Amino acid sequence: MERLCTVLREAIKSGKFTLKTVAKELSIDQSLISKFEKNDRVPTEQQMVKLSNFYKLNKKEMLIIWHSNKIVNSFKNNASALKILKTAEKQIEHYC
Repeated sequence: MERLCTVLREAIKSGKFTLKTVAKELSIDQSLISKFEKNDRVPTEQQMVKLSNFYKLNKKEMLIIWHSNKIVNSFKNNASALKILKTAEKQIEHYC
């Protein structure tokens, strides 16, 4: 699965719009969009939906990448991360 910043960077580079134009159109600060692209900040879910719609990206797939990114950032420095995630997966299966 691709990283969120990579997908956003590719969408931004392939688009015909400057960051300034995108920022104005989506009411998101230009510097924030740049930080999303560099993986310095993570967009909110609402910002992710706006970006997905603007760049005509698959919203469902983008939200999966977004949620995955949030999980990775939460556990990336935790030595028990895989065990925690496997335990969580079993718990989630119970609810689905």
